[in-house]
Amino acid sequence: MSKSFLLFICFFAVAFISPPIFSSQINYKSPDALKMSLSQVNDPDKNGVVHLNGKIEVNLGEIRDLSIQVFGSPEIKVEPASTTIPQLSPGKVFNFEITVKGVLNEPGKGPSWVKMRAKYIPDFKTLLEHLKTNEKEYPDEFARNELIQAVKYGQEKSRRASQVAGHVFCPTEPKQK
Repeated sequence: MSKSFLLFICFFAVAFISPPIFSSQINYKSPDALKMSLSQVNDPDKNGVVHLNGKIEVNLGEIRDLSIQVFGSPEIKVEPASTTIPQLSPGKVFNFEITVKGVLNEPGKGPSWVKMRAKYIPDFKTLLEHLKTNEKEYPDEFARNELIQAVKYGQEKSRRASQVAGHVFCPTEPKQK
């Protein structure tokens, strides 16, 4: 065998067979400033009307300019489709009712679904303080500093954060006679 062929085989093994150099790199996710949920209040009536309870709770800092959009699968209508809240303080809970029309959930068809999306301006100062002082949750210093830099960039650009919660209506099975 030629020397160049052996070098090629070695290069191939290192480049494509061995694990990538960055395979163990840790990437932290920014903590969620909100806790969101959708819960079904009642079963669909004969017209397919269902009520959901939307719940948004602040976990971290003060939330400003909170915009909530609620939308669903094509066969249903969701009301209200949106709402806004200028400010929500830490520990506060915002509950609201959502009316969903057209949920029939016939067997053999895909389930109806609803999503609630929240866009808001997080409390960057509190978020940064949380990241800097919470070494147990973010033990890798390099990854933590990368996340801190990303949050600072978001603060400089006044970036809005977003979160999503969803609910799927499970199809009902036909009753046995």
